[in-house]
Amino acid sequence: MIGRRDEAVLRTTVDGAVWIGHVRRADQAGSFKLPTALAFPAQTAPLPEWPTAIDAPENTSGWREIRYAAEGDVGALHFPFYNGAMSTVQCERLTAAVRLALARPQRVLLLLGVPTSGATAST
Repeated sequence: MIGRRDEAVLRTTVDGAVWIGHVRRADQAGSFKLPTALAFPAQTAPLPEWPTAIDAPENTSGWREIRYAAEGDVGALHFPFYNGAMSTVQCERLTAAVRLALARPQRVLLLLGVPTSGATAST
């Protein structure tokens, strides 16, 4: 593992790296799927944080839990949280993202909590 962003972890692979958002611990019977950093706190705590802005360009490398895109007068805030559930920390990040989005010049703000097919200002 080489880095983390929010509760996700970046793990190297033979041909690059992959962001792992949620895992189920194999060493704990009956465990639930959890955010990776929560499931492995001791292993992920020393990893460097790799932050990214929610309004970074779409081609920005890496996983983002919350992102903002704008097209004309319409802004779109995407937050497809795993299974639609939010932790307190995710709610706080989403609140900060909404405030940031409302400070932008767009007149309309779409709140998109599920993955989209590109039919909105998300592309």
